[in-house]
Amino acid sequence: MRAISDNLKQVETSKIEFDKDNPRRESEAQIKSQPSFRNLVSSVRDDGIIVPLIVKAKDKGFVLIDGERRLRAAIEVNLSKIPVLVAKDHIDGKILAYKTHKLHEKWSTVAETTSIKHIVDELKKQDPDVTDTVLKKKIIEITHENNTKAGDMLEIIKFEDKYIERAMTNDLSHSYLVQIGKSFINKIKKEHPNILKLYTEDQLRSIMAEKALKGLLGNTRFLMDNFKELFNDVSNKTEVEKIIIKFLNNKARDIRSAHEEYLNYLTKLEKAGRNINPKKESKKSGVTKDSKNISKNRSAKSETNNQKRLGLTKKQQTLLSDVRTKYEVIAKTFSSDEEEYLLEALHCLEEHCFKGATLMIWAAGISRILAYIEKDINDFNDKSKEMVAQKTSYYKHFSSQFRTEFKIIDEIRQNSRDMQLLCYICYKGFITEPSFKKLKGHYDKRNDCAHPTSITLGVNETVAIFEDVFELILDNKKLATIIDKCK
Repeated sequence: MRAISDNLKQVETSKIEFDKDNPRRESEAQIKSQPSFRNLVSSVRDDGIIVPLIVKAKDKGFVLIDGERRLRAAIEVNLSKIPVLVAKDHIDGKILAYKTHKLHEKWSTVAETTSIKHIVDELKKQDPDVTDTVLKKKIIEITHENNTKAGDMLEIIKFEDKYIERAMTNDLSHSYLVQIGKSFINKIKKEHPNILKLYTEDQLRSIMAEKALKGLLGNTRFLMDNFKELFNDVSNKTEVEKIIIKFLNNKARDIRSAHEEYLNYLTKLEKAGRNINPKKESKKSGVTKDSKNISKNRSAKSETNNQKRLGLTKKQQTLLSDVRTKYEVIAKTFSSDEEEYLLEALHCLEEHCFKGATLMIWAAGISRILAYIEKDINDFNDKSKEMVAQKTSYYKHFSSQFRTEFKIIDEIRQNSRDMQLLCYICYKGFITEPSFKKLKGHYDKRNDCAHPTSITLGVNETVAIFEDVFELILDNKKLATIIDKCK
């Protein structure tokens, strides 16, 4: 793909006509009434147009693809010529616009995501049968994001702009949009196509997004882990479809109520002596997986009561609450992988499964470090070599096991030791030596939790591990800032 500077021209302002199908759909009056536009006019008057407009040729002139506000400002200050990039077609123009704004760091996350959405929409117009696989490859080509993030972005941009904006401005976790697509709509398409005769995919997305905004979907783990039981039930599809349709029709219905209705239905079958799911029957005991789920569900309340008898103090209960509050504050910076680990960690912590919580919060932290390393694997190799070469540093103790010839992130994920990752972020200056040693202590506990040992963890100690991973890795401002700049 060509460099942004290619095909840069100075053209007469009067030869550029506005795009009647501008996706932003702002009128001239709306644009000119904004204070930011007056600031732009002043800037253009003093310095001219700094970021070139994107146009495509038409007859003897050009049609604007990107830069309406800049064009209107240029007209207002009577600029005779302005810089433009001439695109081959509309899609090429949208891609050029994306790269231009990214280069000059002018776009918010909302605008960036919306821009990718418009590019994908153009690709779909060009080829209505284009597959998600092809679209994801195109997103990777344009954004240079990894496969997971490109897949998440593809799910997000299938929603209406208003939901994308809500997800990017902290009203709605972006992971809901991802999991609504992956764990609900894709399952509907595969297991219950009859439901698509009643609702379009866009309608399903809107219904589910509204429920997420109202707090009616629980957390994303509920969609991924609990509600999937309905989709996995191959013997009761008719009843499952009724439950799902009832859930969709009632705007105020909580997804947990729908799941409870399904479990109650299975309980009735069990009491009636019917084999509730013969295709999932256990050969050894004759007990079905679904009946096991029922028993598990029945014990959930008694398990909760047991937790009350653990004797946690009010201070300890407050500590647990504070951890979740911190998660809610910084959740928008997480990738879907990081968020899945963290939600699992919080669930284990709140259920007082402290070893599991320690393993999961550590996995979330390591996932964040890997996300940074993926942006420049060569730097990770180079810095690791430098640490190995040092004779008297505290890295030397760990560096004998460092690997330094990684080519792809999966190699690092599978073969690099966590200590190499911690040494790397310390060597880069993201954490101090005392912080490194603190994380090293937590890493040792993490290893004890992962193997059959006699280690016991209490709530205070586990919360301390959570707080340090939050502060030093997940909410590390230096690390977060650099990740954002590399996106």
